[in-house]
Amino acid sequence: MQDDTIIVDVGSSLVSRSVPAPSGENQESAKKVVITSMDAVSDCLDRNSLVIGLSTGQGMVYHVVQFDGLLFHSIAFMHAVIVMAPPTGSAESLKACPYNSDRSLNSSRCVLVSWVPSSHGSEFISVHENGQILRHHRITGNSSDKELLSRTENQAPSSELAVLSHGRVTTASLSPDGAHLAVGTTDHGMLYIVDIGTGHVTGGFSSFFGNFCCCSWSPDGKYIAAGGEDDLIALYKLGSTHVFAHCQGHTSWPTCCTFEYCSDTRLRLLSVGQDCRLCIWEMVLEPEAESPSQKQIFVPTVKSAEMNRVTPVFSDKIHTDPLSFVQIVFDKYLTVCAYDGTFKSYVKQ
Repeated sequence: MQDDTIIVDVGSSLVSRSVPAPSGENQESAKKVVITSMDAVSDCLDRNSLVIGLSTGQGMVYHVVQFDGLLFHSIAFMHAVIVMAPPTGSAESLKACPYNSDRSLNSSRCVLVSWVPSSHGSEFISVHENGQILRHHRITGNSSDKELLSRTENQAPSSELAVLSHGRVTTASLSPDGAHLAVGTTDHGMLYIVDIGTGHVTGGFSSFFGNFCCCSWSPDGKYIAAGGEDDLIALYKLGSTHVFAHCQGHTSWPTCCTFEYCSDTRLRLLSVGQDCRLCIWEMVLEPEAESPSQKQIFVPTVKSAEMNRVTPVFSDKIHTDPLSFVQIVFDKYLTVCAYDGTFKSYVKQ
């Protein structure tokens, strides 16, 4: 992928555009391709390889898409298919490799697909709506017979990592080091933390009301932000016995939240929502006593009167349609995407 290109999934579309605009102003136009039944897309590995998670759609659709110098292939068929495209110029003759194509592993939609950072591009995980978490090993070879590749691999292409049996999965996020997975569910609004190494649930916390809609990890993997149907964003430190802050500023459901930075003393959080608002939160972190080591820590719902409510340092309605994505791109630009495919980028202050 070219250094100035970003790709975002919006509904059943992949949307691409260069960042920033030559003039430094907001960017409105973007290239778009519709992929049948797409529900999740991973980060771009080695600037070329994407994993795409699907939900429904009969038959097979094959796409070859050119996005600002990025050539990738995708296959979409049946339910909950996971598709991986090898790097452009690769010696592999497989233009795209389907996983779970017969739905034998799982028939519910993919909520998250993500590369495992420590695998160096050889593994990725998928989180499904019914609570099953699968680990997939990248299939390589020079044969176009995908079934043959599956049979001759020393390691099975896919295996079950864990199953969350309570409620439907609404959101999920893998920590930057690939050690933990945050999974929001409809089980009383619980967000569970799963140890990727063991597949065991190590703890979790619940929303004030309703379910969580989005979640993300801080760059150091110590903090989790989760936006919910209560219009709040809960902030939690891994291993803590309480949710230490609730960010209050949205008037509708948050759809995406991300940390700009986080240290032992300060953090900055960005969020967008159905209310078309971009909110920026900054806070000073108080030193926290180390909690006794426990196998599992489940934090109960915080009462309204006991919440540490934080107001945003910036909050503005920046578009006419609901917003779906916010990220700091190339460490320079704050980039937002709306459900209508519009991109807007601002130079980071």
